[in-house]
Amino acid sequence: MWFKKENKEKKNSLRKKWTKEDEKTLLNALLTDASFKDISKVLGRDLSAVERKHKSIEKARRSGSWNAHETLNLIVLWNNNSSLEAIGQTLNRRRNSIKGRFNTLPGYPNKINEEFFKLVNEKELNSQPEPPSTFANSVKGVSEEVVQYAIKGYELEHISEQTGLAISNIEKIMDQEEVWDKYDLLMLKKAEKRWDRPLRLGEEKSSIGIDRSTREQEKQKRVLYLQRVLQNPEGSTIEFKETFGRNIHTKEHDENLVHAVLKNVCGFLNTQGGDLIIGINDRSRDVVGIDFDFFTNVEDYIRKVSDSIANNFHENPIRYCQVFIEELGNKKVCYIKVGPGTEPYFLVHKKWNISKKYGPDHEIYYTRQGDSAIPLELRDTMLDLSKNFPNSEYFRQSRT
Repeated sequence: MWFKKENKEKKNSLRKKWTKEDEKTLLNALLTDASFKDISKVLGRDLSAVERKHKSIEKARRSGSWNAHETLNLIVLWNNNSSLEAIGQTLNRRRNSIKGRFNTLPGYPNKINEEFFKLVNEKELNSQPEPPSTFANSVKGVSEEVVQYAIKGYELEHISEQTGLAISNIEKIMDQEEVWDKYDLLMLKKAEKRWDRPLRLGEEKSSIGIDRSTREQEKQKRVLYLQRVLQNPEGSTIEFKETFGRNIHTKEHDENLVHAVLKNVCGFLNTQGGDLIIGINDRSRDVVGIDFDFFTNVEDYIRKVSDSIANNFHENPIRYCQVFIEELGNKKVCYIKVGPGTEPYFLVHKKWNISKKYGPDHEIYYTRQGDSAIPLELRDTMLDLSKNFPNSEYFRQSRT
């Protein structure tokens, strides 16, 4: 039978042994921004096999602390417009490790001042690395203390104050104890909590009262936060979209893409909130920007997104949604920060063609499950409402 033959061929392609030449072809293709789909065709392999192979290569690369010499090489590569993949291959570093180091360098995502870095780190750049035995003796007995501070989420400067160790030695201990991945994840969660917490009494400020420097500081915080978000895959509180409404293949407006954004906003509102970033390739997490997405200016784009959110729900949820345009790597992205709603929200996207299944103006309840927004049928909707909105007026009315 034809389908048995096809399944057999697919199975063989998954088990096909990788050669050094195949790996070289994969890595060289990624340097030219080729897609995994195109690479799979060239290699005659299944798409999932190519993606898994790249993940295994990425996993084998290093993470952890950076010395001055390695950081200088990173700056030179970045200033010469090298891609993250090219930097990863050159320095044998994981993508997340590279992004994490970038976040500590002033000037990023624009070009970084190489001469200033040399001047500040002149002593380390001109010195010889400390012999391993000397380092081992200098930190003997405090490794466990450093690890305990790290897994509690202390900043490196604070750990240095508590232990009396130089930050470079603290980083070396964290390398040896292999706690960097856990530490980076913990610091990201702390950043998310700082962003998501409600304002305390006395913290409220009107837009008129916020001066220019304060607004710039808030903008820098958002950019830093978004850079950290991009180090993580899509999940219950993170969603990436390449465009808001323009189809990358037909180059025409596509209402299905608008609906994909709105349903995820609905899902975030009905769960714990989340971050939706437009202008990001959701497979590679590379920044592609929104210029292609009928972008003319910041004000019009924000108005377009905000109006779409405001006009396609049974009640306007815009008070729980903040829309920003920020620059990442010299490319503009749209950041929609969605808070959890105090009442359930139902999507009524009139322009989306759902009439065949639901009829016009039908309200759809979406919830967030994993990295997807899921529409619920009536019974499941009632169960979800009773769990997430037990005191909701809407829920009390629907029961009576």
